[in-house]
Amino acid sequence: AREQQLDYAKIVFAEYLNRQMFIYTTDKVYYVRRSLAKFNQQSPNYLVQVSKSILINLYVISSFETKINGNLLVTLNTGEQQIVSRKFVTHLRKQLKAFSLTS
Repeated sequence: AREQQLDYAKIVFAEYLNRQMFIYTTDKVYYVRRSLAKFNQQSPNYLVQVSKSILINLYVISSFETKINGNLLVTLNTGEQQIVSRKFVTHLRKQLKAFSLTS
């Protein structure tokens, strides 16, 4: 297992699954030995937590739609879709607003 420097800008999303962290980039999947909370603390603020186990890169969101139950369905520019749980919707919208003002 070799160590590799990860370019945060290439991250599409990160998922904490079975006590393991998986980082999905446009071309690879990386495994990181770190908790989601720890990874979230150390990552740039454009990686936003959208559920108890998923972080999404704000720059790869192409669209989102509100579901009847209050969740959001986010479509990424890779074609993948992720559910933003209600608990995280307000935070995501705030982050998106902040980023649309700065970029």
